[in-house]
Amino acid sequence: TRCQMLEPVKPFTTPTPKFCAARAVRKWMLDAEFSDQCARPRPLVEPIAPYPAPTRNGRIGAAATLAIATATVQDAEALYLSAGGNPGTRRAGLYGGRIIVTEDGFRLDRYSIVPGVQLSGTVDLTGFGPPLIFEGVVTVGGPRAASGLLGFVGGRLAGTLDGVLAGR
Repeated sequence: TRCQMLEPVKPFTTPTPKFCAARAVRKWMLDAEFSDQCARPRPLVEPIAPYPAPTRNGRIGAAATLAIATATVQDAEALYLSAGGNPGTRRAGLYGGRIIVTEDGFRLDRYSIVPGVQLSGTVDLTGFGPPLIFEGVVTVGGPRAASGLLGFVGGRLAGTLDGVLAGR
């Protein structure tokens, strides 16, 4: 129906290709034929999965730490976007630490969304996609994490955790 064209755009999305909705409204106003369907825009950041559930006491293995690190980086990317990319903006992590927006992206300072797993490092915005493209290196630490160094390009983390290759 014609009302479908007036639905609000979902948050964190880009304008539809070639301003489909605006063109349809213009044609409607001119009483011309128009399509009532527009291609769905791609999100600026990938949808965030639910936060990993806190686990029982004890150390977390490399595979679980990698999954938590991936979710943590995705969360930080969304927070970067919510801050509008304004340098100096700070946001707290769910279980500690913070994200600090920089001129080129953001910095993580013991940022944590799961108790005992913290990420620190620098992440740069390298492409506008959509989705936005980030690259960086983070150090994984904390009392429960498999510690190590992870690098990422295009949202995929890989490196070493507790001396073992992870994410390949």
